[in-house]
Amino acid sequence: MGQFFIWLATTDPGKAPMAEGNNGTGTARVVPGQYPGSHHVGLHQGKYEALKQKANVKVYRDANKDMTYDETKITEGVYGINIHKAGLDSTWIDHWSHGCQVFKRVKDFDEFMKICKAAAKAQGNSFTYTLIESKDIA
Repeated sequence: MGQFFIWLATTDPGKAPMAEGNNGTGTARVVPGQYPGSHHVGLHQGKYEALKQKANVKVYRDANKDMTYDETKITEGVYGINIHKAGLDSTWIDHWSHGCQVFKRVKDFDEFMKICKAAAKAQGNSFTYTLIESKDIA
């Protein structure tokens, strides 16, 4: 029988990255969908182990920095869309996410990474990322 966990996390960037537009094309947000083999255990910003993007994902961007994503324009590539932690128990997104999947609590992230590292050792260091929206859960 399988297991599942529920952890608080976000894929939405804070207002500061949205206003800054971080790379000239606008801050990214991952398009819901499934991305086979898109991540592996690696270093997030060279600092600590996380799931690091290694293959293409699709993203929306807010190119004009009006705090609204243009969902008619989708780009695909490797953008550094990692799965990482925020703070001990973060209550403010702000700069924690520039399109990444970010765990609210370090305790939850550590549990997640323990599972990922065991899976990488047993089955290979390649993970499929699936993003669904809360409105799609019955």
